[in-house]
Amino acid sequence: MNQLNRRRRNVAAIVFILILAILAVFLYSPAKEQKQPPAPGAVKQTEGLQKESARQEFEDASFEGNGKWYGLCKKNSIHSLDDFRKAVLSDPVLKTHFTGFKWENAKMGRLDKATRAYVYYRKDDTIFRKKTPITLPAGDGYITDGDTTVRTMCCNSYAAAPPAYAEPELEAEPAAGPQPLNVNTYPAPPEPAETLIPEELIGRTLADSRIVVPPVIIPHHTPDDRPHPPSHDHPEEPKEPPPKPPRPVPIVAPILLLGTGLLALTGVKRRFRK
Repeated sequence: MNQLNRRRRNVAAIVFILILAILAVFLYSPAKEQKQPPAPGAVKQTEGLQKESARQEFEDASFEGNGKWYGLCKKNSIHSLDDFRKAVLSDPVLKTHFTGFKWENAKMGRLDKATRAYVYYRKDDTIFRKKTPITLPAGDGYITDGDTTVRTMCCNSYAAAPPAYAEPELEAEPAAGPQPLNVNTYPAPPEPAETLIPEELIGRTLADSRIVVPPVIIPHHTPDDRPHPPSHDHPEEPKEPPPKPPRPVPIVAPILLLGTGLLALTGVKRRFRK
């Protein structure tokens, strides 16, 4: 009976250790579900929200979007300089925005051609600057003091956007200006005076020795054969940073539990043999 009870206890201990090991593996294993990328549906939903929020603002010179008016004053309420001045002085938001406007230099006009510009718009009591330029049509009315330009349709100030690219101005006669430096030709270095031999001394020496001297051939370098200094037009490519050392792998808890279970199992076997 004692041996039978001992065997049962040993078997129960082994089963208990195996259960602990299995639980440890499941509990301490890395959660793969948390590292998985978001589902495509969630990405599409996020992109849709971003597009909807962007569409809430106006996209053209009408200054209307999603049923809202983004003008600084009432639509088409400015017909003269006095109308604009009254609108500014009667609205604290506009009064703050147009601080420094030179009323003595103000004048009205219309655009000769369509112009792309960065405009200011209004949401409630806050004035924002639109990130992307819009096209103002030709003939659009404006008021300006020489520095600030305002649309008469909505009182929105704006600044002309720079062109997408600027063409360099070419001179009609390039020779009229300073000559460009030719980097492919280099003047030959002057020969030191100490190495020069007077012609009279050469003639006397040859006459006394009666030696036929072959003609001296002076090497001539063409502009293409001369050594060129290193060019700075093409800088060296940036060197890649050294690879980062691998991160140390932490000791996983299941390994410790498994080792503990194996040690316990070894002890049980030894006891069972006794």
